[in-house]
Amino acid sequence: MINLIAEPGVVISWDEFTQTKPPYSIALDGYVNSVSELDFNGPYLNFDHHSGVRRLITRSTCSQVYLAIVLGLFKLFQKDNQPHANIHVNDCDQDVCLSYWLLKNPDKILLYPFRGYVFLLYALSA
Repeated sequence: MINLIAEPGVVISWDEFTQTKPPYSIALDGYVNSVSELDFNGPYLNFDHHSGVRRLITRSTCSQVYLAIVLGLFKLFQKDNQPHANIHVNDCDQDVCLSYWLLKNPDKILLYPFRGYVFLLYALSA
């Protein structure tokens, strides 16, 4: 089950995120004020392209999410062989919305990963 937890305007540290949020939590696009991070002890994950990164060479949050799904994200974030994550967001811009859609619908992109990536690139360039 993929759960969405929206807390408008909330920004917390990586340490606070891993200490106060339940296991299987994923932060998107600025909810955690930190570079993208992964802690297997939870697991906990942060996808971001704002804090402490070189914007020119850092992928958008939804592109990071897409690649993580294709590379096996839900082998780690799963219960009973089903995707399982608590998705934490603090706004609903295009990057966050597409990231959430990808996390909620991994089956739709895993069938045709290359076609999905082309769609993602098109969506981001529009």
